[in-house]
Amino acid sequence: KLQQAERVEEEEEEEVRPHLVFMLWQATVLKQLMRWDHLDEALWDVRNLLPCLPDVLVLVMIHPDPQEQLDQGALRRMQCLLDGAWQLVVEAAVYSPGQPDGILEAKRAACRALREVLNCHE
Repeated sequence: KLQQAERVEEEEEEEVRPHLVFMLWQATVLKQLMRWDHLDEALWDVRNLLPCLPDVLVLVMIHPDPQEQLDQGALRRMQCLLDGAWQLVVEAAVYSPGQPDGILEAKRAACRALREVLNCHE
């Protein structure tokens, strides 16, 4: 019975695998991280926060101040790094809280990523 209980636990752990994960970053933190000398270490630390890699990762940069100049370069670089390092579908979006349709870009990014994964599995 002990072995049967262990198999059930293992099956339950496998079922919990996330298919879609949103990773949220403040714009200022993302810019600083992209200049950081230990970027590989930071990516490893983030990877260790996830119990297992999802099928899809949506990287969202929070841009709270619409008056501030938006640099999407850091967001795109992080997207490429995560895509290359973890070899999974990574989409990126900017979220502007309080703005009309502020969340729309993040929703669209999630749909694009899921569509890409589903097309690959067909």
